[in-house]
Amino acid sequence: MSGATRSFVAAMVLLTVLGLLVGRDDHQTSATSFGKLPSGHGAVFDLLVAAGLPVSRSYATADTLPPDSTVWWVAPRGLCASDESEEPAGAALPRLAAAGLQALVEAGGHAVVFLGVGSCPELAGHALPPRTGDADASDQGDRSSAPSRQPAEPRPVRVEGALVPAARTLEAEEPRVFESAGDWRVVANLDGRPFALERNRGDGRIAVVADDFFLRNRNLGIADAAPLVVDLVRRYGVPAFDERQHGLRLEAGAVRYLAASPARYLFAGLLALGLGVAWWGRSQVPRTPPPPDTPAPTLEGFVGSLSRLYHGTRDRRRVAERYQEVAKAQLRRHLGLPPRTPWEGIEARIERIHPGGEREALRRAPDVRGEGALRAWIRELDRIVEETCR
Repeated sequence: MSGATRSFVAAMVLLTVLGLLVGRDDHQTSATSFGKLPSGHGAVFDLLVAAGLPVSRSYATADTLPPDSTVWWVAPRGLCASDESEEPAGAALPRLAAAGLQALVEAGGHAVVFLGVGSCPELAGHALPPRTGDADASDQGDRSSAPSRQPAEPRPVRVEGALVPAARTLEAEEPRVFESAGDWRVVANLDGRPFALERNRGDGRIAVVADDFFLRNRNLGIADAAPLVVDLVRRYGVPAFDERQHGLRLEAGAVRYLAASPARYLFAGLLALGLGVAWWGRSQVPRTPPPPDTPAPTLEGFVGSLSRLYHGTRDRRRVAERYQEVAKAQLRRHLGLPPRTPWEGIEARIERIHPGGEREALRRAPDVRGEGALRAWIRELDRIVEETCR
């Protein structure tokens, strides 16, 4: 591979990597407020925008927001203490997120958390009562040994309480509710079971909704799901959707994100290593292969080898037929005829150029009665070709 080729390949690889790192992802396939899939909740964000409300998205920790802010966490990852969805390496994330939520509420803000899959035993230092369905979610690893269950059909459920000015009707398959209220205040019941809890802390409030099913794109347009969203906004204020707990950051690309993350030193080391390897490769003198000892094959040697092969087979008819085809091909090329022109067309063209000639050897089948006859017949073919092509 030449130096120019290596440089071109390296440039293409570099541009590809930079495109992956710097390119912006619109997250339309994620389960976030950008999500357009049925499991996302982008329709909620669009609904509030269409209503003329100053809804926004937040990528910072909650303690950096204005003290009167309202933040919605929809099925957050790592906000709850002892969240089993977090890996051990991210054990500090729930504490950091909960500390931000606590600081926001104590400063007078409102925090609304919509729980998703997975248990949430504690939130911002307050114990949460268990939910129905949490045991099933934790036993998903043993589901292979459990009897299979048919998915439940959607059924109407009724939401009542201080959260809603009038009873709301939703449709859900198996909605989660709290088994009890504990030391929280119930602001909404779902078919008589605690569905939304609330408590004061500092100058603000924390609200927890047992299930986020009505916020998903596939459910928002059914029954009173959209009016229930408006009820939440009316009680707690226009929200900022927290996307930090979904792994999103405000930075436009991965390079900026890595530069501001704890992995920046590793990233810088890998970049330096890559540049060093590239510099070392460019500094090496390219190897020049030695000239081959074997001379290049010639046409004479090729023809000689074929001659010896045919002579060894003693298949005179095959040799004669092949030689006849070669003679006809030479005549076609000389006369400017297509490669598959039959002999009658070749002979008619030759007759116009050299009338009255003897060309029986090209018309009849080859004579292979013996080696002498074959040689005589080949000489006759050579004579016809030579007379026509001169």
